[in-house]
Amino acid sequence: MDPTRPRPGIPLLAGVGLLVATVGIIVLASASTPDDGGAATTSVTAGLGEALPRGYEVWAHDEAGDPLRWDACAPVPFVVNTDGAPDGAVEDLRAALALLADASGLELILAGTTDERPMRERPLVERAGTTWRWRPVLVAWAGPDEGDLPLTPLDRGIALPVAVRDGDREAFVTGQVVINVRRTDLRAGFDDRSDSLGALLVHEVAHVLGLDHVDDPGELMWVDPGSGPVVLGPGDRAGLRTVGADAGCRGAPDPTVGRGLDVTR
Repeated sequence: MDPTRPRPGIPLLAGVGLLVATVGIIVLASASTPDDGGAATTSVTAGLGEALPRGYEVWAHDEAGDPLRWDACAPVPFVVNTDGAPDGAVEDLRAALALLADASGLELILAGTTDERPMRERPLVERAGTTWRWRPVLVAWAGPDEGDLPLTPLDRGIALPVAVRDGDREAFVTGQVVINVRRTDLRAGFDDRSDSLGALLVHEVAHVLGLDHVDDPGELMWVDPGSGPVVLGPGDRAGLRTVGADAGCRGAPDPTVGRGLDVTR
């Protein structure tokens, strides 16, 4: 496996952009926090700059300089742990995945529920019969003191997409979305960007798919949740196409390479 090298625009600081110490893996973290006025803003600005003419930004680029993304010809599975989740959370997650699947062309599947808890050093692979597979993206509710997560008491939630590179194969292969169980100000549904769980799930899952923040209040990937209808902006849609099915198939590393890799600081 090739050693993972720092990429421009990805700070290598805990809670900002996490470079895994083990060869071949990159973990990127994003967190949403409220400002002094109570409106949410972000504590993570990896790659953030002025509003882009194209309206979107991606988490990172691969060794060829293309946006880092999932294999568009394979499903992206999700599982959810509902411990601590509010009523309607699973329905909101299904709706968020459907919205993002429609915009990206990726097959986003909610495979079921799980009792797995989020953690910083989450194993990358799991047994699937006689072979191995990358773990599905975990969506869960947790407190800031659990699992050594880069989650602060003020954060609404965090996203931790994980990419692996093995030779010329490099892609996102798993990840986590963690919602702060102590943030009781979020309302189920998609009524308004300012306080809806649905909007937060769309935002964080879009990070897992490969999008970064932008400095444009017309986009759901804005650093602040803003207010108004929960609608993908033109930049959001352009970005999702860029990291989605329009980009074509991309061979992900074989899951067996993940058996000996640990996600560490």
